[in-house]
Amino acid sequence: MKKIMYWLSKVFYITCSFLFVFIFLFSILSFFEFYLGWDIPFVEIIKSESKTMIHIIVPVVKMRLIFPPSIIVMLPLITFSFYAFYFYHLHLFFGMFIKPKLFTSDHLKKMKLFYRLNLVIVVISAVATLFNWVKDREIKMDETFLIVGTHCFVAVIIHLYLEMAKKGNQLQQENDFTI
Repeated sequence: MKKIMYWLSKVFYITCSFLFVFIFLFSILSFFEFYLGWDIPFVEIIKSESKTMIHIIVPVVKMRLIFPPSIIVMLPLITFSFYAFYFYHLHLFFGMFIKPKLFTSDHLKKMKLFYRLNLVIVVISAVATLFNWVKDREIKMDETFLIVGTHCFVAVIIHLYLEMAKKGNQLQQENDFTI
């Protein structure tokens, strides 16, 4: 099970990295199509009466990523780059359980970083949720609320495990000194 989680996190890391590179590349290409009039494959400019939207078509799954040309996919770029970083550290976190020594100071540093990454997501998503609630003047359960809850739960579990790992590291260091 440890190796499955390790490899699954590695697949998520590679997937998010690929999506980041794909969206970054096609956001630059959509810039050229929108402002210079070039005809770029997988990019469509859809103009309606009220606004213009850029559609980036993901070829394999036939999914459309739709963005206004003013920000040309900055939010998804930031999101996918952050989640590529996040899943890379999740991959390192699960990689600790495969190693023979579990409670090392290097592992504690990796756990602290992963814990802090979860807190960053909680804070950013909570602010986004509050902003949406104030803007819409209604409380509704949407995906940002789900993200806050999920990452808050993961942060609490990681925090508890981090405290146990600190105790384990102390006991391991005491054991190493007595031998």
